Amino acid sequence: MVEVWADIEGFEGYYQVSNLGNVRSLDRTIVQSNNKIRHFKGRILKQKIDKDGYATVMLRKRTEGVRKSVTVHRLVAEAFIPNLDNKPTINHRNGIKTDNSAQNLEWSTHRENTTHAIRTGLIDIEHFKKNVTCLANEKRKKKVLQISNGEVVAVYGSIPEAAEAMKIKYPKVVRDCCHGRRKTAYGYQWRFAS
Repeated sequence: MVEVWADIEGFEGYYQVSNLGNVRSLDRTIVQSNNKIRHFKGRILKQKIDKDGYATVMLRKRTEGVRKSVTVHRLVAEAFIPNLDNKPTINHRNGIKTDNSAQNLEWSTHRENTTHAIRTGLIDIEHFKKNVTCLANEKRKKKVLQISNGEVVAVYGSIPEAAEAMKIKYPKVVRDCCHGRRKTAYGYQWRFAS
């Protein structure tokens, strides 16, 4: 397969992603605040594997103070795979989370993604049922506080309600925060209302 490169949205002139799952920085010259001119040679970025097994890269715009960690499969899908049905998630067809070639990726719904993961053995069905039951129980139980810099910025009737309002992909992370297993989730602290 021939490697094709495309600009990464929001980082045009800084980074590109390829249909084979590589990410590169581009050659560029920057004038620093002290009027020094600095030249950066483009290179293929080293990918790191996150706690969920997905390849990630760090994208930066130093002059603007922007720094963002992104998953490679999302970059590839957004650049090379049309999302005609506006589906929110990306599925790895072969089940290998580090195979980020465009031919291995497809847009999917959460349900389609989960069904595929169960069918291919990536998710244990008993573990999945337990997590779904736990989230359902949380919905009936407690209100949730969204906290920023020590101040409550929103109150939600439940974790699923907070997830829906904030368009949170993984409500379990918010639940872990509420139970004290994490400090923050999605840029906020989360606590159950007492």
